[in-house]
Amino acid sequence: MAETYDDAIVNLIAGGLLGTVGGAGLGFSVSLAFTGWAVVAFFAGGVAGGVFGMVLGYFGGDSFTEWLKENLWRFW
Repeated sequence: MAETYDDAIVNLIAGGLLGTVGGAGLGFSVSLAFTGWAVVAFFAGGVAGGVFGMVLGYFGGDSFTEWLKENLWRFW
């Protein structure tokens, strides 16, 4: 039982990190187009990406972290 709990935490953390980086990058891109909303877009992109990544990591389970290990080996 403890192994499953630890795996879920690892998946949440990995998904959150990847999602936050991706979301912040998307928010930064939007902030270049709309300069008045730069801070809001950057922050909102990071938060939305982090939440989406955590959901993806939690529901993707071990297949999500295996995909990360295979495709983004420098990230892992």
